[in-house]
Amino acid sequence: MNKFYAFILLLVSASLSAQTTSKFEYFKHIQRSSDVRNQQTREFVHIIGDNTPDETLTITTDTVFTGDMAIINEGSLVLEDSASMTLTGNLVITDNSSIQANNADFTLNGNFYAFGHAVTYMDSCFINLPMDYRYQYALIAFDTTALSFTNSHFDFGNGLLNGGLDNHASLNMERDTFAQTVTMGLRGHAELNLSHVYNAWEFIFEDSCTASFDHCTNLILWFHFPHNVTASHSFPPSVWVDSVHFNNTVSGLEEIPYSVQIDSCYNVNWGMFPMAGSDVTIINSDMRTCGVIFDDGEEHTVSSLMNEQFYTDDTINIDDRNLHLINSKIRTWNLYTMDASVLNINGCLFGEALGMQSSTINVAGSICDGSGGYLGTQNSTMNCASSKVECQIVMEEQSSGGFMASEIYYPWDEHIFAEHSIVVMANTTHNQDFSVRDTSFLVELYLDSLNNQSIYDMVDIRGTARSLAGNECPYVVTEYRLHYALSSNPDSLISIADGLQGNVQDDVIAEWNTQGLSAGNYVLFLDAIVNGNYDEPVRIHREVNLYDLLRFETENKNAPAIWPNPANNKLNIHTPGNQSVPVSIVDMLGKTWLQENISGKFNKLEISKLPAGQYIITVGTFRRLFQKQ
Repeated sequence: MNKFYAFILLLVSASLSAQTTSKFEYFKHIQRSSDVRNQQTREFVHIIGDNTPDETLTITTDTVFTGDMAIINEGSLVLEDSASMTLTGNLVITDNSSIQANNADFTLNGNFYAFGHAVTYMDSCFINLPMDYRYQYALIAFDTTALSFTNSHFDFGNGLLNGGLDNHASLNMERDTFAQTVTMGLRGHAELNLSHVYNAWEFIFEDSCTASFDHCTNLILWFHFPHNVTASHSFPPSVWVDSVHFNNTVSGLEEIPYSVQIDSCYNVNWGMFPMAGSDVTIINSDMRTCGVIFDDGEEHTVSSLMNEQFYTDDTINIDDRNLHLINSKIRTWNLYTMDASVLNINGCLFGEALGMQSSTINVAGSICDGSGGYLGTQNSTMNCASSKVECQIVMEEQSSGGFMASEIYYPWDEHIFAEHSIVVMANTTHNQDFSVRDTSFLVELYLDSLNNQSIYDMVDIRGTARSLAGNECPYVVTEYRLHYALSSNPDSLISIADGLQGNVQDDVIAEWNTQGLSAGNYVLFLDAIVNGNYDEPVRIHREVNLYDLLRFETENKNAPAIWPNPANNKLNIHTPGNQSVPVSIVDMLGKTWLQENISGKFNKLEISKLPAGQYIITVGTFRRLFQKQ
């Protein structure tokens, strides 16, 4: 087994259970509902309706609660006019309990669960779920719970809200506004009714749910085509949707179990989930997104999927379902794995990939442009090799993975590694730093390429050797080590330096004494020793070439040797004799940046203050062009 992956498996084997968060978090919340439902009352810090079943807690001023809260039996929480309540913890309402609020501020730093016959009604309220990252919290409703919000404003800080309705739960919203977006799934016989809601965003329909949208703006509506269903449909233009029905009364949708009605809505975007075994034909449609879910526990491969692709008459090559596109466009491909499935993404341009439920996603030679969301895992593995990531990365729960020889470019938020994620960044560049939390652990190793380096020298090995850990992380890098080997015999390692403490980012890690070596091809190895485990280091490598730049003494006794080129902080000069020689460095506009005399055969010029670009160096009467990195 490759030591890179062995290290990840070693750490994951010691991982701890944690909460779930991701775009499709509602799948996991539904599975975990029994755990929350059966949570012992004594485990909650705040309980309404326990000793007195019909207890009412009335909030009239600014009130703060810390710890999980449960409202049970016929208990009731009432926020009166101009009241303000903040709860740092999860909120669970169940049985016949209720929440009522009018013209109040309600802040919840946690998840909202609703069970039984509980009801919530909020009118003219400011509802705040401040998150540090997308989908950190969720709103989940089960059974026959009823949630109603009117004339209210929702704000999620730096995050986006995840949610789900299941069984016969209902959500009714009228004249509400979302400052940030929402992703909500409907399952079972759930019911959703939105009227005059601004920035309503993303909803996912399956099973026998019903949904209606009236005078809403900014919608992404995802339509499930269930397993083994045959369907054919043409979606209308999406800028303005006057009246659309999506149910089994529509020709081509006779096998669809749910019902969606859209009236007088602006900026409606169409999405679909053709499930395994389905046979779906889409005609004359502009699809904002197509999501492909793999949930059978088997291994699958997708290749050559391209965002913004127009299909005249094509059948998409997905091995377990038939998707036929006629005069239709797919703007974004989104890919998801569940239930221990494995997905290989090869040579694709896609918008999002999420793994959950102990699944694995392997990305190779591809681009994720973020047009569908982000790259994420939840209790799963993500490996990305020789690819470009143009979106945020969020890995949570017991996740693991590595990014190898890839480029991560996302100019906005930090990448999030939370709960118990174990990640290795190997020879991967990035423009945004990482937020590593809880018990999570990240090792970053990078080796710069060595250009025109010579034997007979002390060569600076530059790169990154560091680790980032959450405040409860049990792992630490004991030391870093550098080795080299001949390319022809890479298993015979020779030490360059050990006992290195790291915490180096884009700087000199150590010097390599190349005197006595022969010119040729070598491999550099950088190891991170985690918790003293020397048998399973985290290891990266890079192939390099060493030249014999002093052979000019037998070929041209007057020419100086100047290396490396390109150069970074130092420029080496070897002259044939010991006499004093003038040296100057001039940029391409004629500005002189250095002018001095050198003597002796070996000299090092400090050029770290030179801006990146091309320069001319003159040594005596000889001129050379070199590149400053």
